[in-house]
Amino acid sequence: MACSNRSLSHVVKFDGSNLPLWKLGLDVALEEHDVQSVTDGTCLMPPELITSLSGPAPPTLTQDV
Repeated sequence: MACSNRSLSHVVKFDGSNLPLWKLGLDVALEEHDVQSVTDGTCLMPPELITSLSGPAPPTLTQDV
């Protein structure tokens, strides 16, 4: 899912003093692209993408077809 600059044109550039306005624009953009659940924590990262400092990702259960 690619986002074009055009689809984010309504998000104001964050300048350190406009957090509420910037956050609102970003929230709207994330909702428009149906990815807000990734940033608000309701959609968890699949285990195969999680890596730890001590080694590779834990094995996942697979079903033989």
